[in-house]
Amino acid sequence: MKLTAGRAAGFIEKPDPGLLLYLVYGPDAGMVRENAKALVRAFLPGADAFSLTTLAGEELARDPARLADEMATPPLTGGRRGLHAQDCGDALFPVVDRFLASPPGGGNFAVLEAGALEKRSKLRLRVEDDPRAMAIPCYAEEGAALESRIQSLLRAAGLSAPQPALGRLAGLLPPDRIGLRLELEKLALYAASLGVKTLDLAHVEAALGDGGAEDIDQTVLAAASGEAARLEAQLSRLRASGVAPVALLRAAQRHVLRLYEARARMDAENRSADEAMKALRPPVFFKQENAVRAQLRRWSPAGLERALALLLKAEARAKSSSLPAALIGEKALRDLCGAR
Repeated sequence: MKLTAGRAAGFIEKPDPGLLLYLVYGPDAGMVRENAKALVRAFLPGADAFSLTTLAGEELARDPARLADEMATPPLTGGRRGLHAQDCGDALFPVVDRFLASPPGGGNFAVLEAGALEKRSKLRLRVEDDPRAMAIPCYAEEGAALESRIQSLLRAAGLSAPQPALGRLAGLLPPDRIGLRLELEKLALYAASLGVKTLDLAHVEAALGDGGAEDIDQTVLAAASGEAARLEAQLSRLRASGVAPVALLRAAQRHVLRLYEARARMDAENRSADEAMKALRPPVFFKQENAVRAQLRRWSPAGLERALALLLKAEARAKSSSLPAALIGEKALRDLCGAR
């Protein structure tokens, strides 16, 4: 069976426990991971090694009988047993097809995580066509749904943001789940430094509407476009202005995630670069449209995944290494510039 993106959130909050397999997929990797974990918690609130097996999708693909074996194994402590497989793709189709054709008895369940699967994806179609399985899409939230998510995350941090601060946040924050959490973490630290719990428009602008944002944006655009000379010029500007290396790395992460979302729409929904770019929320700034359009043609989804991993690793090193954070950040942007 399949869900529309609009119904996915409601299903995650109250999933059907009678199904055998749940395929959680989409370009928003953070949302995919969160929703998959939420499904597991819904069925196994106290999951442990005896009731839950977590493994990579390629492990299942290498051993076609593994899925059925795991699903047929009763938990040692009674109740249900779950399987959580990450980084799945169409290579898993034969395994899932075989399993759904002749599933074992019992109340066990499987949750599979996947990236952006095209409409023609064999794995996605197989799950959508089976009444004992559910395909759950994960696309970036926008509009009222995005504002609701921001409010929820702020409440979890002990904060609130009435309009118009909330509306401004929705326009400034990246819609992907990973980027959203990163920026709200920054906002929470700023609020804690002031000792405030209610954020107004001035707080939002001060924390996230950085005056050096234009220079940061131009630096990230140069790196993602592969323009080495322009990148070096922009890095010099940032060095002189004292921009925090982590702020630069996070801006690059947000940009790569937005490119990934748009590129996934191009592949999954057969959209043009312009159509995919215009579907992004918040929309691409009109002065950056030409650069982003060219980047969507330059990068593949796999290349963007590698780029994000590179930037996340650089941020971790910048926070923990004895090397200067600025050197680590600049090297990461140069590596991004040379990749594709």
